[in-house]
Amino acid sequence: MCSYLDQVGSTYYFRRTVPKGLVGTFLTSSGRARTEWKYTLGTKDRETAKRRLRPHEIETDALIDNARAQARSSEQSLPVCGAAQERELEIEAARLELAQESQARRAMRRELRTAWRKRRETSTAELTPEQAAAIDLLREQDAEIEELRRAVAIMEAGNAALGIPPKASRRSASRLSITELFERYAKSGAANLKTVSKWRSAVARLVAHLGHDDAALVTRMDLNGWTAALVTSGLAKKTIVDGYLPAARAAFAMAFESGHIPANPVTGLKVRAPNRQS
Repeated sequence: MCSYLDQVGSTYYFRRTVPKGLVGTFLTSSGRARTEWKYTLGTKDRETAKRRLRPHEIETDALIDNARAQARSSEQSLPVCGAAQERELEIEAARLELAQESQARRAMRRELRTAWRKRRETSTAELTPEQAAAIDLLREQDAEIEELRRAVAIMEAGNAALGIPPKASRRSASRLSITELFERYAKSGAANLKTVSKWRSAVARLVAHLGHDDAALVTRMDLNGWTAALVTSGLAKKTIVDGYLPAARAAFAMAFESGHIPANPVTGLKVRAPNRQS
């Protein structure tokens, strides 16, 4: 068994987590607290990767052993309060690392959104079928949004001519949390614990995509955008249909059945992507 062998796509990597007690001891090239070592092994062959793994394992073993030896030496001369302060510094370093990673993920998402907006204007000939399907869906959404804007403009112009004041922007009178709706479903016992655990991460991914957690504000176009993003991320159609849509459908069913929304927007939702194994 190769504990530190990791595969991303078809390429193998050496990946080893920094022990919790040593977080903040090692730094990345940018000066941040290192949480793991990850190096490409430059091969798609597992046996070759296993041979190339050992030097990195030896190197990190030495780094960890040395750091622990230094820590033991320091602890022997540190008063109790000094050890407590050191622990606080470790915790703060971990918090800083999480904040930096979160900021980096948000920046990456902004860059990807910008790239996909530009991508919609160019040819899809060189894209994979999944990516091309996602682009097609985004283009259809653009057309639907533009058509809706024109219809709203015509309606508002007609209302203005009749002296009817414009309505306030659509807002949820009281926030209807998608996450809380799903937790209500989970507590109902309608699904087993293993299924609930899988679906909970799908609901979290939906909320992250939407940028809010209010079920009353979610439209079919929002959900089309979500499924397109899942396809673009590399998930298979079967994975999305079997593992993501049921989770969202369960949460919105709770809102629909309680009368908070007029319909379940997930019902009948289609995933446009080639059929393949996940």
